[in-house]
Amino acid sequence: RICVEAFKRGLYIIRMGSYGTGVLRVAPPLVITREQLDEALRILDESIGAVET
Repeated sequence: RICVEAFKRGLYIIRMGSYGTGVLRVAPPLVITREQLDEALRILDESIGAVET
């Protein structure tokens, strides 16, 4: 569900491992600005929050 919420917000992440292991794969570009990284982490945080509620 976190992956779906993140995708809705523009962040593509992949669930890895067996069902329920809680591993998310994030593959940012090799060159990324601090602002882009902050935005990705903000989206991930919002997505986790959306699933928890």
